[in-house]
Amino acid sequence: MFVSSSSTSSRAQHTPPPWFPSAYVDERALTAAFSVWAAVTVALVLQFEDPWWAAVTALRVSVRDYDAEISLLRNRLFGTVAGAILGLAIAPLIFDNHALAMTVSFAAIAFGTYMRFTSAHAYAWILGSVTCLLVLNGGFFEPDQVVDIAFYRSVEVLTGVLVVYVVDRCLLPREALGAQPKAPVIDDVKRAQIVKSALTTGTMAVILPTIWLMFELPSPFQVILTVVVVLNLNLAATTTRGTQRLLGVLIGGIAGLIVAAFSITSFVVWSIVLFAGIALASGYHNSDRSNSYIGLQAGFGFVMALVTGSGPADSILPAIDRIVGIGFGMTIALVVYLCIDALLPDRIVQRKGADDKQSGRH
Repeated sequence: MFVSSSSTSSRAQHTPPPWFPSAYVDERALTAAFSVWAAVTVALVLQFEDPWWAAVTALRVSVRDYDAEISLLRNRLFGTVAGAILGLAIAPLIFDNHALAMTVSFAAIAFGTYMRFTSAHAYAWILGSVTCLLVLNGGFFEPDQVVDIAFYRSVEVLTGVLVVYVVDRCLLPREALGAQPKAPVIDDVKRAQIVKSALTTGTMAVILPTIWLMFELPSPFQVILTVVVVLNLNLAATTTRGTQRLLGVLIGGIAGLIVAAFSITSFVVWSIVLFAGIALASGYHNSDRSNSYIGLQAGFGFVMALVTGSGPADSILPAIDRIVGIGFGMTIALVVYLCIDALLPDRIVQRKGADDKQSGRH
């Protein structure tokens, strides 16, 4: 363990100002940084296609509560593997059939979004639907790569999950706060909002491949994941989450790009820089601040800028592509959401829910 309970209470008596890095960097942040570094190192040694997948997996599931972390580990792993297997099974059926591919893509993302807001295992449904769509798009555009996509995404996520589990069991206390996932209570108003969000993400899954083909946009996965992650049950929540995702990725990405511009070739120096950046990002993410989501996204942006398929980044272009992909994804998500919101505004949904309640149909 990095810090005992007595040292924790002592530190609490001398809390630094919120803008000072040590206000957030504690044993949880240091362990997360070590897990990310270890996951990247293992992925590089095993020569995975995209080692940053292992890194972002390790960062995302590194949370303060032990029970919540175990839940995230399971959901991330099971969701990714299930989505890869399902996509691998369906992909051969949509070869050269654009209409069927769009229909299946819509169904996969729309159903995954619906289950995200109605299931106790929301994270598994997010990763499962996105991974399935990733494999399906790979099967449609590059049929000979579909097995590689499904396999490498699964083993890269498995690497991140196993590293976090081993590192945390060795270095951290099992501090459980009782944060067990529960299925949300859904009324008619909320269910209608969920359906609207599902229609939005499903629509995006249909139009994005066409946009890629027309404009040859970078980082299609970042676009898809951004659309699914930032969309919420109302415009305000969607805008807030999307803004925090974009701001965080820009902060971490720009910091990473500055480092990458120096073309660091020393693995030791690169490791120290990666560790320090992730420690800061994870510390902010696990803080009590209302915008702590920025910290997680800053960590993602930092990893994307520094980690490439062969080791330390030797070019800033891949990072720029990923950042542009996230920004484009958020922009498109908000545009489509606004269009569907104009067709199905919340006031109509709320009025319907009120009418149903008055008529005893709840």
